[in-house]
Amino acid sequence: MNQYSLITLIACFLSASVMASGNTQTSEETRPVAFLQVLDTSATQPKPMEGNRFSRKDKRQLCVVVRNVEIQENNQLIENIKAPAKITMEANNARLIADTDGKGYRAVFEIPRTEIKNDVVLQCWEFGKQDPVGEYHVDVQFNNVVFKNLKFEVLP
Repeated sequence: MNQYSLITLIACFLSASVMASGNTQTSEETRPVAFLQVLDTSATQPKPMEGNRFSRKDKRQLCVVVRNVEIQENNQLIENIKAPAKITMEANNARLIADTDGKGYRAVFEIPRTEIKNDVVLQCWEFGKQDPVGEYHVDVQFNNVVFKNLKFEVLP
């Protein structure tokens, strides 16, 4: 099986204003939520993109965003990532555990409260031109709150 380039983790604690909304929240808006956000990083200020599809040719990052969760002094973010084909991942600020088939990784981040801005947890990944094209699935856990089956697609 072909080797794929590295997915490089970018410890990307961007201004939470990119992800934040207004000050008033309904009860539905205060429930814990996790979602994926594609950022265009070709300019100085990253810009949120519509949808969860992006080309690996463009300067993009895929961010996991978690909001409305209890923030502790020390927090743990776990991402279980399933790729459409064998992949290699690197992360300087996480423990990585590869699945035996090489298509999945478990990334465990220890995040102190001081690194979480405006109560929004933000962890971003950057993809290389040799990373597999196709649909990826991500399960996220922040402390004891679990979010299942987030999806994104990497295009050529």
